[in-house]
Amino acid sequence: KIWNASRYVLMNIEGLEKIELESLTIQDKWIMTKYMNLVKSMKKHMDKYEFNIGASELYSFIWDEFCSSYIELSKRTISSSTTKSVLYVVLEGILKILHPFMPFVSEELWDKTADRKEMLMEAAWPVLNAYEDKAVAENQDWIFNLVTTVRSVRSSVNIPAAAKIMLKVKDATENQRKNIEDNAAILKSLAKVEDIQFVSETEAGEVAQVVDGMTLLIPLAGLIDVAKEKERVTKEMQNV
Repeated sequence: KIWNASRYVLMNIEGLEKIELESLTIQDKWIMTKYMNLVKSMKKHMDKYEFNIGASELYSFIWDEFCSSYIELSKRTISSSTTKSVLYVVLEGILKILHPFMPFVSEELWDKTADRKEMLMEAAWPVLNAYEDKAVAENQDWIFNLVTTVRSVRSSVNIPAAAKIMLKVKDATENQRKNIEDNAAILKSLAKVEDIQFVSETEAGEVAQVVDGMTLLIPLAGLIDVAKEKERVTKEMQNV
């Protein structure tokens, strides 16, 4: 995963002459805040010799937050020098933190990301900076949790990965509705959602999932063979 992520970053940062972090988007602020949290947390784990906990946390950041979320979103704004800068800064920090766990792979990638005068093993630990916004991070975490939930529901009923779905939201608070509306592009991009509707009633043929007091509904008509899905679920229940 980290090798493919590095290839993506390297292919897209050509022409980046200087790091520009002055005009961060909400998603940029989110990943930078999560990255800063990782740097602080990993320093504590390493000082306490909690290598297993640190490795697990680093794995989660790379896979779930950097690769599955930010890199996917970056494809929409990859021409921006700010997006390129954020990708470079976060990847460079990841390689520094990863080195004690995967020295050979991280050293090889470090050498490819820039014209280096020092080896990764000689590089300083990532420096904390002011690019943190806890309020934005918490808000975006909530949105990405919805993305994960929708993906999980899709998988549980075998909706084809490429299929676009209708997402209905029932009993959302005013703040929840505004948050979803403001971040609709993220849900549509990462969860393969074609349209989002806010409803007051449920209908037959919908699969439901409750999240933070509201109900997410996905109409299944035209997406799966409902009869076959019922048969599959019935067999699984009988085998429990």
